[in-house]
Amino acid sequence: FAAAWSALSTRYAYVGYYGGGSTGDQEAALSKAESAARRALALNPNDLEAAGNLTYRAIEKQRPDEAYGIARRTLQQNPERAMAHFAMSYLYRYVGLLGEAARECNEALALSPTDVNMRSCTITFYRLGNLARARDFLALDADSLWAYRHEGLLEVYAGRLQEANRLLDRDPNVPFSGLVEQSLIDPGSAETRATLDEAIEVARTS
Repeated sequence: FAAAWSALSTRYAYVGYYGGGSTGDQEAALSKAESAARRALALNPNDLEAAGNLTYRAIEKQRPDEAYGIARRTLQQNPERAMAHFAMSYLYRYVGLLGEAARECNEALALSPTDVNMRSCTITFYRLGNLARARDFLALDADSLWAYRHEGLLEVYAGRLQEANRLLDRDPNVPFSGLVEQSLIDPGSAETRATLDEAIEVARTS
């Protein structure tokens, strides 16, 4: 039964993150995902999928101590599993420990070189300024809207604003889609600064 609860948790999480609907609908789905993950772990404390889902939820609800406890225990139990390293990297990135996050991302990729679930390690590396390594993780989900968004941000870091603008325009849902165009037109304006602040926050929490 633990596996069934774990799979249900993942399904609810997918609906919460990607299913659309209102903010209330998304939060309701994520709450159900958390409850299902807790049920799975009560039945099987070694369930890696459920532990990951609960780690991500605790991070996003700003419960870093709880997230660290789950992620650390999971990694100790599963040192050979890529997703255990990825969950720890996710936590480290959210609390600003980018060097530690990079180390865990590298461990995860070495264990599972084609796993699309590790794509967000891209963010860790472009925030560190290691754009070549960021591209390695971006390649895990090439040609997706997510990839266009983050490749656009990577090009911003590289200073190639025309290319960044082209990539960001491919995703109509990017909340800061006009940032680069605005920066090219009037880089010093208050409007550009406000949009840049919004972009930084979205990138930080993506």
